[in-house]
Amino acid sequence: MKPQFHLPLTTRPEASSFAIIENAIQFSLHQGADLVASLAVARRHGHEAAETYSDDDEFQADRFDRDAAAQLVRHLRERAERVGLDVRLVPTEAEAMSATIRLAELARAYDVTILENTELARPIVESLVFDSGRPLLLLPSADFYGRIDNIAIAWDGSATAARSVANAFPMIQSATKVTVIFVGAAARRRVFLIAIPKH
Repeated sequence: MKPQFHLPLTTRPEASSFAIIENAIQFSLHQGADLVASLAVARRHGHEAAETYSDDDEFQADRFDRDAAAQLVRHLRERAERVGLDVRLVPTEAEAMSATIRLAELARAYDVTILENTELARPIVESLVFDSGRPLLLLPSADFYGRIDNIAIAWDGSATAARSVANAFPMIQSATKVTVIFVGAAARRRVFLIAIPKH
Protein backbone atom coordinates (compact mmCIF):
# COMPACT_ATOMS: atom_id res chain seq x y z
CA MET A 1 0.00 0.00 0.00
CA LYS A 2 1.27 3.44 -0.92
CA PRO A 3 1.99 6.00 1.80
CA GLN A 4 -0.80 8.53 2.22
CA PHE A 5 0.31 12.14 2.59
CA HIS A 6 -2.04 14.88 3.81
CA LEU A 7 -2.09 18.47 2.58
CA PRO A 8 -4.43 20.79 4.52
CA LEU A 9 -5.47 23.77 2.39
CA THR A 10 -6.61 26.95 4.11
CA THR A 11 -7.99 30.34 3.14
CA ARG A 12 -7.90 32.05 6.54
CA PRO A 13 -6.05 33.62 8.30
CA GLU A 14 -4.05 33.37 5.06
CA ALA A 15 -4.58 31.38 1.92
CA SER A 16 -2.32 28.45 1.17
CA SER A 17 0.12 29.31 -1.59
CA PHE A 18 0.41 27.64 -4.96
CA ALA A 19 4.02 26.87 -3.94
CA ILE A 20 2.93 24.53 -1.13
CA ILE A 21 0.66 22.69 -3.55
CA GLU A 22 3.53 22.27 -6.01
CA ASN A 23 5.94 21.21 -3.26
CA ALA A 24 3.49 18.69 -1.81
CA ILE A 25 2.86 17.19 -5.24
CA GLN A 26 6.57 16.92 -6.05
CA PHE A 27 7.41 15.50 -2.62
CA SER A 28 4.63 12.92 -2.92
CA LEU A 29 5.93 11.89 -6.35
CA HIS A 30 9.47 11.57 -5.00
CA GLN A 31 8.27 9.44 -2.06
CA GLY A 32 5.90 7.31 -4.18
CA ALA A 33 2.91 8.44 -2.11
CA ASP A 34 -0.70 9.37 -2.79
CA LEU A 35 -1.75 12.87 -1.78
CA VAL A 36 -4.96 13.73 0.05
CA ALA A 37 -5.84 17.40 0.33
CA SER A 38 -8.39 18.62 2.86
CA LEU A 39 -10.38 21.83 2.68
CA ALA A 40 -12.96 22.74 5.31
CA VAL A 41 -16.50 23.27 4.05
CA ALA A 42 -19.56 24.39 5.94
CA ARG A 43 -22.48 22.12 6.64
CA ARG A 44 -25.55 23.51 4.94
CA HIS A 45 -28.55 23.75 7.20
CA GLY A 46 -30.27 20.39 7.11
CA HIS A 47 -27.68 18.82 4.76
CA GLU A 48 -24.54 16.80 5.27
CA ALA A 49 -21.32 18.06 3.70
CA ALA A 50 -20.74 16.79 0.19
CA GLU A 51 -18.38 13.86 -0.25
CA THR A 52 -16.20 15.87 -2.60
CA TYR A 53 -15.66 19.58 -3.02
CA SER A 54 -17.42 21.47 -5.80
CA ASP A 55 -17.51 25.17 -6.65
CA ASP A 56 -21.12 25.27 -5.43
CA ASP A 57 -20.32 24.26 -1.85
CA GLU A 58 -20.94 27.05 0.63
CA PHE A 59 -18.17 28.14 2.95
CA GLN A 60 -18.55 29.70 6.35
CA ALA A 61 -18.45 33.41 5.67
CA ASP A 62 -16.25 34.25 8.65
CA ARG A 63 -13.69 31.51 7.98
CA PHE A 64 -13.35 30.73 4.31
CA ASP A 65 -13.02 32.77 1.19
CA ARG A 66 -14.85 31.19 -1.75
CA ASP A 67 -12.65 32.61 -4.50
CA ALA A 68 -9.37 31.65 -2.83
CA ALA A 69 -10.65 28.12 -2.16
CA ALA A 70 -11.78 27.67 -5.76
CA GLN A 71 -8.39 28.83 -7.05
CA LEU A 72 -6.53 26.44 -4.74
CA VAL A 73 -8.69 23.49 -5.79
CA ARG A 74 -8.35 24.33 -9.47
CA HIS A 75 -4.56 24.64 -9.21
CA LEU A 76 -4.29 21.39 -7.23
CA ARG A 77 -6.32 19.43 -9.77
CA GLU A 78 -4.53 20.89 -12.79
CA ARG A 79 -1.03 20.29 -11.40
CA ALA A 80 -1.79 16.77 -10.17
CA GLU A 81 -3.32 15.80 -13.50
CA ARG A 82 -0.34 17.20 -15.38
CA VAL A 83 2.14 15.00 -13.49
CA GLY A 84 -0.14 11.96 -13.16
CA LEU A 85 -0.37 11.99 -9.36
CA ASP A 86 -3.36 10.43 -7.64
CA VAL A 87 -4.82 13.27 -5.54
CA ARG A 88 -8.05 13.13 -3.56
CA LEU A 89 -9.79 16.17 -2.16
CA VAL A 90 -11.90 15.67 0.95
CA PRO A 91 -14.09 18.15 2.82
CA THR A 92 -13.77 18.70 6.54
CA GLU A 93 -16.13 20.48 8.86
CA ALA A 94 -14.58 22.77 11.42
CA GLU A 95 -15.86 25.78 13.31
CA ALA A 96 -13.30 28.54 13.68
CA MET A 97 -12.67 27.73 17.35
CA SER A 98 -12.05 24.02 16.76
CA ALA A 99 -10.29 24.10 13.40
CA THR A 100 -6.84 23.28 14.76
CA ILE A 101 -8.19 20.45 16.94
CA ARG A 102 -10.08 18.95 14.00
CA LEU A 103 -6.99 19.16 11.81
CA ALA A 104 -4.88 17.35 14.41
CA GLU A 105 -7.48 14.58 14.59
CA LEU A 106 -7.59 14.30 10.80
CA ALA A 107 -3.77 14.13 10.57
CA ARG A 108 -3.76 10.92 12.63
CA ALA A 109 -5.10 9.02 9.62
CA TYR A 110 -2.12 9.87 7.37
CA ASP A 111 1.55 8.96 7.18
CA VAL A 112 2.70 12.60 6.91
CA THR A 113 0.97 15.98 7.00
CA ILE A 114 2.53 18.71 4.87
CA LEU A 115 2.25 22.36 5.89
CA GLU A 116 3.70 25.67 4.79
CA ASN A 117 6.06 27.19 7.36
CA THR A 118 4.61 30.66 7.90
CA GLU A 119 4.14 32.84 10.96
CA LEU A 120 0.34 32.72 10.75
CA ALA A 121 0.38 28.92 10.60
CA ARG A 122 2.03 28.63 14.05
CA PRO A 123 -1.16 27.63 15.96
CA ILE A 124 -1.88 24.86 13.43
CA VAL A 125 1.74 23.69 13.49
CA GLU A 126 1.79 23.53 17.29
CA SER A 127 -1.49 21.62 17.37
CA LEU A 128 -0.22 19.05 14.88
CA VAL A 129 3.14 18.63 16.63
CA PHE A 130 1.64 18.04 20.07
CA ASP A 131 -1.80 16.55 19.34
CA SER A 132 -1.68 14.54 16.11
CA GLY A 133 0.90 11.92 17.07
CA ARG A 134 1.97 11.77 13.42
CA PRO A 135 4.90 13.24 11.43
CA LEU A 136 4.65 16.83 10.24
CA LEU A 137 6.69 18.17 7.32
CA LEU A 138 7.11 21.95 7.24
CA LEU A 139 8.06 23.29 3.84
CA PRO A 140 9.20 26.80 2.88
CA SER A 141 7.08 29.24 0.92
CA ALA A 142 9.19 28.60 -2.16
CA ASP A 143 9.84 25.72 -4.55
CA PHE A 144 12.18 23.03 -3.29
CA TYR A 145 11.70 20.44 -6.07
CA GLY A 146 10.38 17.59 -3.94
CA ARG A 147 13.62 16.02 -2.71
CA ILE A 148 14.88 15.73 0.85
CA ASP A 149 18.41 14.33 0.57
CA ASN A 150 20.02 15.42 3.85
CA ILE A 151 18.26 14.58 7.12
CA ALA A 152 19.30 15.43 10.69
CA ILE A 153 18.03 13.29 13.59
CA ALA A 154 18.20 14.64 17.14
CA TRP A 155 18.56 11.49 19.27
CA ASP A 156 18.32 11.36 23.07
CA GLY A 157 17.50 7.68 23.45
CA SER A 158 13.89 8.34 24.51
CA ALA A 159 10.77 6.50 23.41
CA THR A 160 9.57 9.72 21.77
CA ALA A 161 12.73 9.94 19.66
CA ALA A 162 12.44 6.27 18.69
CA ARG A 163 8.82 6.77 17.61
CA SER A 164 9.73 9.86 15.61
CA VAL A 165 12.52 8.07 13.75
CA ALA A 166 10.28 5.08 13.04
CA ASN A 167 7.53 7.35 11.69
CA ALA A 168 10.00 9.21 9.48
CA PHE A 169 11.71 6.06 8.20
CA PRO A 170 10.30 6.26 4.64
CA MET A 171 11.86 9.72 4.24
CA ILE A 172 15.08 8.62 5.93
CA GLN A 173 15.36 5.63 3.61
CA SER A 174 15.18 7.82 0.50
CA ALA A 175 17.78 10.34 1.75
CA THR A 176 21.37 10.50 0.54
CA LYS A 177 22.83 11.46 3.93
CA VAL A 178 21.53 11.21 7.49
CA THR A 179 23.13 13.06 10.40
CA VAL A 180 22.44 11.64 13.87
CA ILE A 181 23.04 14.18 16.64
CA PHE A 182 23.18 12.76 20.17
CA VAL A 183 21.52 15.07 22.67
CA GLY A 184 22.24 14.73 26.39
CA ALA A 185 24.81 15.44 29.07
CA ALA A 186 26.84 12.30 28.37
CA ALA A 187 26.69 12.52 24.62
CA ARG A 188 27.22 16.16 23.70
CA ARG A 189 28.98 16.91 20.45
CA ARG A 190 28.67 13.31 19.25
CA VAL A 191 27.62 13.40 15.64
CA PHE A 192 27.42 10.50 13.19
CA LEU A 193 27.02 10.77 9.44
CA ILE A 194 25.32 7.93 7.63
CA ALA A 195 25.53 7.75 3.86
CA ILE A 196 22.67 5.84 2.27
CA PRO A 197 23.27 4.64 -1.28
CA LYS A 198 20.61 5.38 -3.88
CA HIS A 199 18.60 2.45 -5.18
